[in-house]
Amino acid sequence: MHNLVQITPEDFSGKIFHMIAHEHMLITSGDETGFNTMTASLGMFGMESWKYAATCYVRRATHTFSFLEKNDLFTLSFFGGKYQHEVDRILGVKSGRDGDKIKESGLTPVFLSRTVAFAEATVVMVCRKMYVRDMDTQCYVHADEIPSMYQKGILHRAYTGEIIAMYVKSGG
Repeated sequence: MHNLVQITPEDFSGKIFHMIAHEHMLITSGDETGFNTMTASLGMFGMESWKYAATCYVRRATHTFSFLEKNDLFTLSFFGGKYQHEVDRILGVKSGRDGDKIKESGLTPVFLSRTVAFAEATVVMVCRKMYVRDMDTQCYVHADEIPSMYQKGILHRAYTGEIIAMYVKSGG
């Protein structure tokens, strides 16, 4: 059981820039038949086509990438600092290809709005893909600001999703 309650994105009063920079975010895609999750510290939030939207960035080499490619929905789950070890040292290091990292983390999957999040999260955004694009080093205006990982050819794919549901921890 979880104590996540649904709110509208308009009613969310969290510090989104603090959350993306300092709280622990998981990108998760899939459903009850199978899913995968990964840590992330890159993202953007705002409006796209007059809809509340979130963008996350995922490298092709990750196991989560294949789930994002085949599923229409994904979640962004934030944890504050409470689950730092589980999120960073287990889910951020181990691959779902190699074993059951969710079980090892001790986090509890919950199925919200036809996709997967975690009962321990303080904030969950359920997103429906609306725009997908590969990052391109040619699009950087200031070539000297291209992240070193991109210079090595390790590009991310950007997934922008309409926030179709949002949940917060009851009392939080």
